[in-house]
This record gives sequence, structure tokens and C-alpha cells, in this order.
Amino acid sequence: MSVLRLLPPTATPIPVRAIAAAIAADQRSLMKFKRALTNNYRVVDCHLAASARFALYILVRTLHETRTDSEREQIIIPAYTCPSVVAAIVAARMRPIFCEINPSTLAFDERSLSSHLGRKTLAVICVHQFGIPHRLDTIAEQIRNAGAYLVEDAAQAMGSTVHGQAAGTVGDFGLFSFGPGKPLALAGGGAITVNSNVARDQISQVWAGITEGTRMRSLFSAFRYAALGLITQPLSWRLVHVNGPTQAAASAADDLGERLGMVPSQAAAGSLLLADLDGYNSDRRQTALRLKGILSEHKWVTIPETPQSSPDDAKPMIPIYLRLPVIVADEQRKRQLVAKLWRAGIHPGTMYGRSLDDVYPRYSTHENPAACHVASNLITLPTHHHVGHEDVEKIEQVFRSV
Repeated sequence: MSVLRLLPPTATPIPVRAIAAAIAADQRSLMKFKRALTNNYRVVDCHLAASARFALYILVRTLHETRTDSEREQIIIPAYTCPSVVAAIVAARMRPIFCEINPSTLAFDERSLSSHLGRKTLAVICVHQFGIPHRLDTIAEQIRNAGAYLVEDAAQAMGSTVHGQAAGTVGDFGLFSFGPGKPLALAGGGAITVNSNVARDQISQVWAGITEGTRMRSLFSAFRYAALGLITQPLSWRLVHVNGPTQAAASAADDLGERLGMVPSQAAAGSLLLADLDGYNSDRRQTALRLKGILSEHKWVTIPETPQSSPDDAKPMIPIYLRLPVIVADEQRKRQLVAKLWRAGIHPGTMYGRSLDDVYPRYSTHENPAACHVASNLITLPTHHHVGHEDVEKIEQVFRSV
């Protein structure tokens, strides 16, 4: 195996036929992809956008405008998640509320959630981190009794199963991302699903004003898509990261005022590859299960588990493991792992690095120690199609050497 080979943290197959479809796309591709998502996930409606962040911004703003109780301006989110979620909420002039998480599942700590729910809560965003689904049966009724909406952030979980249904379709609304590193990476784009008739007409009216992508934007995106397929090859990834591991800084500076929709090239590639998603996710899941079995011998390692359905609910909870999250007991071991994995040709993800309380102290109202611990001590291991038997053996050797 080449010494120049470096596994990227995440990757999705980008076949030549998908690139060709992206280049040849036209405006009809958008409606085709919208229908495919609506039918595949059996939802009431679906809307496409330039990014998941923009889709969330429009959704939150619209939900607030449709309510008569204008005091509902709080959005509860996990204290450990992508900072761009906060950026969308703040841009919509709502207030984010950071809720403690359960490190054994990365889901909400239910006591913390209960303490935050109230008459000012507009919505609760449940984030299925790393493609690990969270139980919603225990919190959905509580959220709706509080008069709030349940939004599922399935940006990293497209294809996972929650109580027998596709992630993103159990709550009132679902959020999906097609950016780099996502389950169905199209080099950009996002979508929301409307899973009931709640605010359906109002959301459709707002989305009617979204500008569809131009031919030039579509072609530019198609070439970005082709470049993504090249860059995420292990040999190319080493060249891109020749100076060693870096952690991309999450930016909250994106302009959400420009009302842009998805471009046809993204939609065309998405329509073509949607049928292949289950196969991609099956490969990810098998690799993750192999890694979990290997790492289970290390007492200083915690791997968040997929919660089981309640005893009277036989519907499955099935993860996709976009990445395999590993929580290390201390930061010293984490640094050693990152360095040794890098030398072994494995690029571990270090994700956000800080909890939202640290990133956005002005919105922090109390401490969330579990979220801080996860943010400081978590790494992710690749599970994608480039991971081979020798790569798994290298990961095993690295963990045994620490």
C-alpha cells in the first residue's frame, strides 16, 4: 500500500455517470429530485435549497411568522453539534438554547431537555450525529405538549432508520444536507421535508420566492462535484493535506440573506445516486461494526451506542455510521491517537473541537459538562468505501500502541 495514501475522514462514491448527469442537467432535474425525495421518504412535501443551513434558516423564520404566540423565539439544540446550526437560528432572529447531551448516545439528556421546554420554545432540533439515530418516542410527545415543533437534523444520517422510519421523517420536519462529507455528497445543496400538514402552505409560499440556480451556477457546481470525487481519493487527499492534519474552522459568516435554491447539477446527480444510497450506507455500517468489535477491548474508549426501541415497539433503529465516533478518556491519548493514525495513513476527524457554550458564550446560560467532554475528547474514524482490510488492521495496531 502506497505511503502517499491517506484515507479522508469521510467520502462518498462519485461515479463518472453522476458527473455526466450533473453537467447535462437542466431545470427539470430539480423537480425530478424533489419528487424522488418526496416519494422515497413518503413525506407530505419537500423543498430544495442551496444549503442545509439556508433551508433551516427559512424553516425557522417561517415557523415563527406563522405563530400567533410571537413570544416563542427559542430553539433548543444539543450543546454539541455543528456551529452552523446556531448561525441559521441567529440569522432568523431566534435564540438558541444549548441542551446537555447523553455521551453514551449523543442524544439529548432528557432531564435537561425537560428543564428547557416552556412557553417560549418554538422548536426542538434533534441531531442524529454521525448517522446514529436517536429515540424520539420518549421526547416527541413532551415537545408537542409544550406547543413546540420537532425538527430532525438528518444532515449526517440520510438513510438511517428511526423507529422503522427514515431519519428525518418522524418529526414535524426533516433537514438534509448534500454538502461534502455527507451521506449523499453532491458538493452542495440541502433540503427540508414537511412530514405533516403543519405550516405546509406557508412554507410552500415562502419557497416559491426562492431563486432557482442559473445554468452558470449549475455548471460551476458540476465541476466542483467532479473535483470532490478527485480530492477524496486517498492519494489526492495526502497531497491536499501535505502539511499535516488540520481542523476546518466552522464559519458563521455565510450570507443567508441571498434567497438561493439548489442548482440543477446537484439535483441530477442526486436523482441518479439516491437508489445507491442504501448500498453506500451498508458498506459504512459493516466497516463501523468491524471497528467497534476491535475497539471494544479498550476500557479507555467509549463508542456511542444506537438506542434500542422500547420493549413494546418492534420497529428498528438502524444507524449508518457516516463516521465512527470514538470518545477517548483523556486529551493526551486523543493527541497520541491523532498523530499515530495520521502516520499510519488514516485521517481521523476531530470535528468541532468545542461545545457550543464555548463557541457562542453569549448564548450560554449554564454549564453542559458532558458536551464539553465529548467536544474535547472525540475523534472519528472513517467508514467509507475506500477503507480496506489493511486500513482496519492499521487502526487496530494504533489503538493497541496507545
